[in-house]
Amino acid sequence: MRNDLRSLLSSMKLAVEQGRLRLPSFPENLLKIREALNDPDVSVRHLAQLIHTDPVLASRIYAIANSAAFNINTENTSLLHVMQKLGMNMVRNAIYNYCLSQLFSDRQFSRIHEVASVVRNRSLEVGGVSYALSKRYRVEDPALALLAGLFHNVGALVILGWLAQNISRCPDVSDQKAIIIMGQSEFSKLVVESWQIPDSLKRVIGSEQPLKTNDDNNRYAHLVEVGRWIIRILKNAKTIEEPPLSSLALFNLEVDQILQDKDEIMSDMVKIIQSVR
Repeated sequence: MRNDLRSLLSSMKLAVEQGRLRLPSFPENLLKIREALNDPDVSVRHLAQLIHTDPVLASRIYAIANSAAFNINTENTSLLHVMQKLGMNMVRNAIYNYCLSQLFSDRQFSRIHEVASVVRNRSLEVGGVSYALSKRYRVEDPALALLAGLFHNVGALVILGWLAQNISRCPDVSDQKAIIIMGQSEFSKLVVESWQIPDSLKRVIGSEQPLKTNDDNNRYAHLVEVGRWIIRILKNAKTIEEPPLSSLALFNLEVDQILQDKDEIMSDMVKIIQSVR
């Protein structure tokens, strides 16, 4: 790994510690909704009332319900009833993914649009395949698996912010991608912590790296690891020789089984991505 990229990553860490590089803020238009989500006793009715104040978010929830992934008839159906049919965890997904979409579309990223798009698409891909895996093999809650995948690279937002301000220090797109892969996991925990996400969700979306073998307390992180491997398979079949065997074993999944089902997994992945995008 190149020493100059290591040096740049160290510069980012120092900038965060000194307050010169700010962590991505939760969008102001979603703060009240986030506070409601953090209340374990919040009612779906109260949450629906808050979401009604954001027409774009409300329309996204209707779109998810109408999508091929859920196929819920929403004609003449209130937002409250739609949310009840989707379930709280899927509604939570819609809200957090709406948050991510706003952050990734920030105007400051226009100078690094190519790499920002790659990161955002990878978030959706890994989220989608994690959802598909969980649903097909019934290993975890599919909605939480989707959330884990969507957030697996959220730390990249910190690096993107630095690159946008210091593009002259890392002008090559391949180097930008390399430094994001190198450092995104180190910043993910900081981002999740700064957003005041409940501890129950931090265990899902704020995983530690590297993963411990047979770590039953970090199951969603292992599921995401399997999802990342499947994405590599879909893009380059030569990667099948490097499967995450310990993560697969945690869910009693076998390499041959995954390879046999990968087309169906991809189809399910596409459906859920189309619904939440």
